Amino acid sequence: MYNYDEIQNCLETKYVGQTFVQFEELKSTHQKAKNISSNCPDGMLVLSEFQENVKLKNNKYWYALNGDNIYLSIIFKTDGKSDYTTQMLQIANVSVLETLKSLDENINCFIKWPNDIYVDDKKICSTFSEYINKKDNSSLIVSIYMNISINEDEDNDIRENINSLRDVLFANINKEILISNILNKIEIYYDELLNKETIDKALNIFRNYNLIINKLLGVKKINKKTVRQVKAISINKYGQIVVKDKNNIESLLNKDEDVIEWWMDDKEA
Repeated sequence: MYNYDEIQNCLETKYVGQTFVQFEELKSTHQKAKNISSNCPDGMLVLSEFQENVKLKNNKYWYALNGDNIYLSIIFKTDGKSDYTTQMLQIANVSVLETLKSLDENINCFIKWPNDIYVDDKKICSTFSEYINKKDNSSLIVSIYMNISINEDEDNDIRENINSLRDVLFANINKEILISNILNKIEIYYDELLNKETIDKALNIFRNYNLIINKLLGVKKINKKTVRQVKAISINKYGQIVVKDKNNIESLLNKDEDVIEWWMDDKEA
C-alpha cells in the first residue's frame, strides 16, 4: 500500500491530494471515484495497488499489467456550470509529461492525442476525464494509469507495445514522490483554468509534444467501416484536432471518429 505520509510530505497543493482513500484492488479507481464523488472533499485522491482492465474513450481499454504500477483518480468538485473535461485531459497529460521530463530531461516522451503518453514509441501512461453533472453531484473525475514496472513473465506481444518507467530510466522509482509531483502540477494548471479560464502554457506544451500534428490520419466513425484520410494540422484550445481533407477543406475531427492509423510521409491526404 502507499505511504501517504510520504506523498503528503512532497505535496505543495492546497486541496489536490490533501484527502485520500486507497485500496489493494479495485475494478477501477475511476469508477470508485464516481461512486463516492457526491460525498467527498474537493481534490480527493483515490489510489489502488491493482485494478482490472478499464474501458476508456471510444471503446478503448487500459490493460492492467502484472507489476508495480500507478492507478489513481482525482475528484474535483465543480460549480455545475462549466464542463472542463477536455481541458483537464490536456492538463493531466502535460502534468505527467513534465514530471517524467523532470526525472530525465532527455527522456523521449510524447503525447499521442487524445490521452496517451508514449516513451520511445511505446505507451507508458493513459489519462481519462469525465464530467458528472447531476442534481446532487457536480464533479470532474481525472484518472491516470501509468506503468512503473512490468513483470518479466508478461506476454511478449504486450511488451512490444508498452513501456515502463523502470525500463526507461533503469532505476527504482519512488511512486509516492512521483504522484505528489504530478498532483502539484495538476493543481497549478487547474487553478489557472478556474481563475483565468485559460491553460495557455499547458496547451502549448500539449501541442508541441503531440505526435499527431502534421500526420496523415485514417479515421472512422465508431462501429463503422468507412475510413477517410485527412491531415492533422493543429489542435485548438478545446483540444480538438483541426484536419484538412484532400480538397484542402478544414474541419474538426468529429467526436464520434477514432484515429485508427497514421502515416509519417508527405503523401496527399
